[in-house]
Amino acid sequence: MTLDSGTTAKAAFAYITTNSAACLNGGTVATSANAFTVSAADLDLGRDGQDDASYFNGLIKRVSRWDSRVANASLQTLTT
Repeated sequence: MTLDSGTTAKAAFAYITTNSAACLNGGTVATSANAFTVSAADLDLGRDGQDDASYFNGLIKRVSRWDSRVANASLQTLTT
């Protein structure tokens, strides 16, 4: 995901061990059936998980967390 400098965006991500989904600015929800697990030690906001030298250069205004997998339609609502 690439954003132009000075751009404001809303993004939402959801996952369980059998699938994941992401949505940007209320658009189409991108999904993946790849299974993975995430622990609190793995949660890096603002860093490319594949490249330890690539960091987000901007402001993350708000972060929210839910205890259960949010439905794909809710991801769109959260990002509009």
